[in-house]
Amino acid sequence: MIVTKQRSTVVRIPSLRWQLTGLACGVAGIVAGIASLLLLRVEPPPAGGQFSMTQDIQEFLAFTGLLGFAGAGLLAAVALGRRPAAEVDRSGVKVFGWRAVRVPWPMISEVTTVRDGKGIRPALRLANRQVLPLRFAGQVASDDAESLEVLDAPLLKYQRNEHAKAREQRERWAAKARADVPGPFVRRDLPGPVVFGVPRRPFPRSSRGVAVAVPVLLVGLKLVAALTKGYSFDTGQLVLAFAVVAGAAAAAVTIAWATWTSDIAIGEDWIGWRSRTGRHWRVLPFSGIVSITTATRKHLYHSLVIKRADGRGLEIRESALRAGAAAALLPSLAGHPGLDPAANEVLTWAPTAGPVEED
Repeated sequence: MIVTKQRSTVVRIPSLRWQLTGLACGVAGIVAGIASLLLLRVEPPPAGGQFSMTQDIQEFLAFTGLLGFAGAGLLAAVALGRRPAAEVDRSGVKVFGWRAVRVPWPMISEVTTVRDGKGIRPALRLANRQVLPLRFAGQVASDDAESLEVLDAPLLKYQRNEHAKAREQRERWAAKARADVPGPFVRRDLPGPVVFGVPRRPFPRSSRGVAVAVPVLLVGLKLVAALTKGYSFDTGQLVLAFAVVAGAAAAAVTIAWATWTSDIAIGEDWIGWRSRTGRHWRVLPFSGIVSITTATRKHLYHSLVIKRADGRGLEIRESALRAGAAAALLPSLAGHPGLDPAANEVLTWAPTAGPVEED
């Protein structure tokens, strides 16, 4: 059954696979929480006795595991159970796989089907000749066959009103995609000369590191104080406990820094990126891009999100766009059929702004 939101004119194609996946996550979380409680909980001490520090820590971990696993499982069950196979609106189709990707209407050539396992499922044929299946949608032969009509009707409406210039751009990208020979997604070296590269910074200079380290330190110190209340320790044991807490805070800052930042290299017809601690590059040719959208972070700055058909891609922050990434991408991506109007504005506006310090 197709669910339609009248106010936002969004049509959702439901997914039984996502509902079953959410149910499985919820059951697994509850089972894991009960298992942690049974495995880690200790027997109560005899009358008049007290728990040792090891038993206190074991009890704390047991109840933490119960609440953590069960809560995470229930949250995953609610989030995945409500996830559709796709959402169709005026701007395009958002396909929900393990990674979601929004495909604008200019990037879609036709609605087709693919054979997936034992059945046939709806799919989108893109302007670069790739086929994007709706893997979490129902089979065409089942009651969910109306998903084809839900996808095909707005596509035909867009193509009837499509401008000749947009049609020419889509055909040009289709010819370019046929001529390209895509290489491996993960590679050790870049495929060609670099037109623009985001400079590497040794460590973030803003408050992000402090924002991560301070909560970890406070929680760790409070946990040590609560677990050691009523026990006597020598100086060496206290120094060791504080060293463990400080090491955990340092590890959290390092992981956050490596996650939030990345190296970016832009060539004539490709873009590559890797994590700060990684050795291999992920390279995406421009002809393999299916979606170029924007993301707003706390209404402070805009970033550019580039994805391929399977949802993999990268996010280029505003600091990198102003530093020159937008100027390097604009000549090659200006007429891309997957370019969202808001992303086009960011690409056009960012090169005119002055460089900013990366936070």
